[in-house]
Amino acid sequence: MIVLPGENVGSEEEFIPGKGVMVKDGELIAISGGPLQKENQTVAVERAKEFLRPGDVALGRVEEIYEKQALIRLASSKPFFPMYGRLKIENMAPFYVRDIRQDVFKKGDIVVVKVIGRLVDGTYDLSMRDADLGVVQAYCGRCRHRMKRTGRAFFCNHCIHLEKRKVPLVWNGISSLLERLSFI
Repeated sequence: MIVLPGENVGSEEEFIPGKGVMVKDGELIAISGGPLQKENQTVAVERAKEFLRPGDVALGRVEEIYEKQALIRLASSKPFFPMYGRLKIENMAPFYVRDIRQDVFKKGDIVVVKVIGRLVDGTYDLSMRDADLGVVQAYCGRCRHRMKRTGRAFFCNHCIHLEKRKVPLVWNGISSLLERLSFI
């Protein structure tokens, strides 16, 4: 499982906090983004890179969706100084995108993106056009529960609802994704 900074990864009663995890009110909170590791009653999060270069593949969460672009919060090793990227509509998919929320992703979805540049304001210019990039974890637009991938869409078992997303066409599971991600 991949987590972003601020996500709850367990409770103090069940796990001992490891690297990249802090305790807050008895709950274990990820302080860095990356793969979650549970081993011998310890939970840890592998750190993500501090700076990304063009060509790096990164993990992020869709924070805001506008008419022609989206704001993506990238997994970062510094939780109090998050990295953000801008994903323009022309870089979202190799097909014509009429409506971002209907054709590509929804707010809160976890996406795998490629860095194509750095903007003057410090944010990254991102792309999801490649076949192996896209939404890896979706949340239902109706009830906000985690959805299960079924082919090129995601299905919500909670409210029995199917939603289309731009998903990686080449999907060999989480282990192949972790090999490509830009972690330290």
